[in-house]
Amino acid sequence: MINEYQQGTNMDEQKPYTCFFQVMVSLLGTPMNPNDEDQPYIVGRENIKAIMVDMVKELESVAGRNRMVEESDLPKLAYLDMVIKESFRLHPVALLLVPHEWTEDVTVNGYT
Repeated sequence: MINEYQQGTNMDEQKPYTCFFQVMVSLLGTPMNPNDEDQPYIVGRENIKAIMVDMVKELESVAGRNRMVEESDLPKLAYLDMVIKESFRLHPVALLLVPHEWTEDVTVNGYT
């Protein structure tokens, strides 16, 4: 499934990603912690397959195959929540800190 997807699409043209599978495929070859050069763990096909299998199992146990996931199901989808948070950690949507500049000097308790 991953091979078929990669052959059929150009990942650079797909940004911003429109489905979760695109995000998972974009993680291939990415270090799990990009800030840690000593950590050799790289996201591979077997990792993505295991993650997807676990997510499908969780979705089937909560929502089943015959209906869409609803907002009331979200508190029961802990694994999906963790995967989404990890995806945002590895690929933030925007800068975490907005650049700022002081426009005037401020004194607090005698410190400038």
